[in-house]
Amino acid sequence: MVHVSIIYSIKYKNCAVQDVSVYLGAAPIVECLQNFRPNVIITSRVADASLFLAPMVYELGWNWNDLHLLAQGSLAGHLLECGCQLTGGYYMHPGDKYRDISLQDLLDLSLPFAEVSFDGKVCVAKAESSGGVLNPCTCAEQLLYEVGNPSSYITPDVVVDFQDVSFQTLSSSKVLCAGAKPSASAPNNLLLLASKDKGWKGWGEISYGGYECVKRAKAADFLVRSWMEEVYPGISKHLISYIIGLDSLKAVSIDEDLPRDSQDIRLRMDGLFENKEQAIHFTKEFIALYTNGPAGGGGIRSYSYHYCDIFQKIVEMKTASKFPGAAEVEPEFLVYWFWITILFAYCVLNRLFVHIKCILIQLQGLSLSYWILPNPWQALWLRHCWCLKFSLLYSFINS
Repeated sequence: MVHVSIIYSIKYKNCAVQDVSVYLGAAPIVECLQNFRPNVIITSRVADASLFLAPMVYELGWNWNDLHLLAQGSLAGHLLECGCQLTGGYYMHPGDKYRDISLQDLLDLSLPFAEVSFDGKVCVAKAESSGGVLNPCTCAEQLLYEVGNPSSYITPDVVVDFQDVSFQTLSSSKVLCAGAKPSASAPNNLLLLASKDKGWKGWGEISYGGYECVKRAKAADFLVRSWMEEVYPGISKHLISYIIGLDSLKAVSIDEDLPRDSQDIRLRMDGLFENKEQAIHFTKEFIALYTNGPAGGGGIRSYSYHYCDIFQKIVEMKTASKFPGAAEVEPEFLVYWFWITILFAYCVLNRLFVHIKCILIQLQGLSLSYWILPNPWQALWLRHCWCLKFSLLYSFINS
């Protein structure tokens, strides 16, 4: 059985928005746990830390007005939200004595968990003798992950100040986490994400290696741009190019003077276009590099697709209104309608079955009468007798 506890709708004006979703907090999950005790809850978009905070509030009986407990719970949720990133994932760096994790530990990363007490004491841990690494350094790295302003980490449940958070090693598999502080009041805003139509995107990649491979990549870039300009003048401003293996991680142009000692590079071109036709034309021109471009190209790939950009905005909670009637549908009501539907379907099918059976018996009687009685008028009279007989039987069954 599926129960929708709360549905929020957001009215967002003055924007050609395709889809809108809002990060909800722990409250709807706690409400669902309290009222229906489900084994599994399927939510819409919910803040990551709130997914962990909800069972804490429910199991430990925390009060929504005790912001200090909510802050500590959100700290635990934030540390756990990325799973094995807390136990060494995305942390290992060969040559750095503080981060040089063995490959075996990285191969067998252990999923972390948290021990949370009634008073808000939080310990993050992993299974004893399991792989990975859990220490103040891995915790600090995860603490700063996607927080924006560490002094004002905004969640739908509480605004948390992480500036005074400290980590203390209790063992090789357990760390004490303390110091999360709430702001003076509960948050009154929610984070909204929306997608907006931005046109069509086309991209292409091709590899070059060996002698003067960078010059060949630059020549390929020049050719594609020139071919596009012949059909769509001025469209080059919608294209961006970079060379993977040389300058793809730097905010520079491929025309700038950079070391050219690479022997294995890959040209990447991206274009954002107004319509589908331009994007498809770009992919065709890029594919033409195979037979019309510089020598030695390989591994060419090109594709186009409808592109939607994602933007975010902070909206007030009062903008989110409860969808009428969504929370009033109780499970018992759904059960009643389920059985009523089953009973109705059974009655309809049963009547249909009886009706078909009567028709078959009538047809059998008619066939028998034609076989026994040589006179067609006698056979027709007998058929009417059969029809009357089974019509009465059918009426009796349905009475």
